[in-house]
Amino acid sequence: MSFVINANLCLAQNTIDEIESYIFSQIFNSKDKIKEFIEFNEENDTIRYWHFNENGSLNKEFDFGESSWSSSIDGQTTNISTTYKKEFNYNYYSNGKIKSIYEIKNIDNEISTTMHEFSYPHKDTIIEFYKIDINDCKILEYKMTKTLKDSDPKEIIMVMKNYVGNSFTETIQRIDYEYAKNKMLKLKIHYFKINSYFKNSEPEITAETLGAKTFYNYDKFERLEGINEIEFTEEGLTELRMDIKFSYKKNTNKIKRIDVIYGANYTPKVVKYDIHYKLNGDIRSIKINEKCFNYVTRK
Repeated sequence: MSFVINANLCLAQNTIDEIESYIFSQIFNSKDKIKEFIEFNEENDTIRYWHFNENGSLNKEFDFGESSWSSSIDGQTTNISTTYKKEFNYNYYSNGKIKSIYEIKNIDNEISTTMHEFSYPHKDTIIEFYKIDINDCKILEYKMTKTLKDSDPKEIIMVMKNYVGNSFTETIQRIDYEYAKNKMLKLKIHYFKINSYFKNSEPEITAETLGAKTFYNYDKFERLEGINEIEFTEEGLTELRMDIKFSYKKNTNKIKRIDVIYGANYTPKVVKYDIHYKLNGDIRSIKINEKCFNYVTRK
């Protein structure tokens, strides 16, 4: 019996991070039709909410958790922005494939909307595209092309273009996937390059650079046991980005603990996830370091 956790099928990538995609994979990839999945904080406030349609596919997701970012120059903060709410509405074709995702954000009490459009030019190709008009002279375009082989990712190319007037900067990230003979993911190789295009000037084209490698290890039950990701510096040296260890409940595929160690440029550097389940197998709570979150699954 295989205990592989397949996070590739998890659609809810808009409000969950990479590690959570493994914890929640049994929710979003469940063969049982789930109606609702709700996350609460210790004060019993709803933090995140997912609603599923009659086919068991993700219909809506909400994130009420406040998030913020800031930028600085020479140690002086130049910009601070806070997001108070994110909402994603999913639309599907008759064959069950995603047609579009309508994204609504409340940023600094201003509402912004984005339409993510999906197309399928070939049987094994998925393209996601969206555009954001930031102001009268600045536009952001994002395009992700995912190539599959036997329903598993083979290559992902992400192209982001930042337009300012008649000029733009193009950032290209490429991820190659390698699998073992048993079709289990064993390696991801990350590449990137940045090109600049200016009006009345020659474009500045850079060569593709190796950015990182992510290694996957499994135990004797074919359960994901560890993920190790290393980054490559401009000098070609390697640095740890993150090291993840999974622990399971006896011989099941239910994760009971995840230990994460991040590289020197990350804070906090150590994050521990303790996952607790109800008697029926549903997730009851997750403790992340000192914070605790509770969950309700309605079927």
